[in-house]
Amino acid sequence: MHNLLNDSNKSTNCTEVYGAIVAELLSYTATAKNQPVEATHQTRKKLKLLRAFAKLIKPARKSYDYNSVNILLRDWGRVFSDLRDTHVRDLMLREFAQNSEYREEVYLIDHLINLNNVELSVLESASLYRADEFSTLEENLRNNPLIRKYFSDHTNTPLILEGYNNSYLKSRYAFRSAFTNHNPEDIHEWRKRAKDLQYQTELLMSAESDENLMNLHANIAEICDALGAANDLHMLQSWIDEIAKSDESINFSVIQNKINSANRDSMSKAENRGKLFYETFQEPLLTLISK
Repeated sequence: MHNLLNDSNKSTNCTEVYGAIVAELLSYTATAKNQPVEATHQTRKKLKLLRAFAKLIKPARKSYDYNSVNILLRDWGRVFSDLRDTHVRDLMLREFAQNSEYREEVYLIDHLINLNNVELSVLESASLYRADEFSTLEENLRNNPLIRKYFSDHTNTPLILEGYNNSYLKSRYAFRSAFTNHNPEDIHEWRKRAKDLQYQTELLMSAESDENLMNLHANIAEICDALGAANDLHMLQSWIDEIAKSDESINFSVIQNKINSANRDSMSKAENRGKLFYETFQEPLLTLISK
């Protein structure tokens, strides 16, 4: 918890908050050689937290400065995406192998695990596993002038509240679009906007936060968990779809159907929780201001 929320007459030291987030991030990159899976996962999470922080203080910054910083942080995170996706596939497939619902597809799952391991070996032999990318990221976070400047100035609390309210409204609009059109791109947009709101709520929380704010965070976190599960299942399904196209000698349809069903269940859970969330927390700023 970084406790960005101060009295309305005060301002937040953004350098201090940025430094705390970066220190957490670098504590994971330092373990990349011995724990590459966890280092990759946590590095991506902390970069997303930084992007959410950048968006939170956007009302106090120039738009072109925000756009430049957002693009930088996005591009730095993309370096780790392929490896993370491969790790997630491996974990999911191994969980399926232990799940009785998939016992008749164990041979298929073993085959998919082996194929995924081939991809993983290629990625592990790339520069990422020689720690080059982690070292480059560390250098950028410490010394990139644009990043340092953006997070250096103080920000007044009312502008932070404005940034938070903007994120809430964008997440609500994305939710409505997602389940009006049922377009995968709209659902993906809601997942991103909901994650922004989750991270920003964490930045505003403290050990003394009132129960309403804690409940708001718990609810948006549950939504993000359901959306994340659906996204991982969709990613796995798309990967298997590509394998099935290139190898017609194996019938993957049963496992594809089961993954598709699990994906639908996760999306249904996210939709139901989303409806309840936006009905319950229609004015989140009142929750923050009343703390």
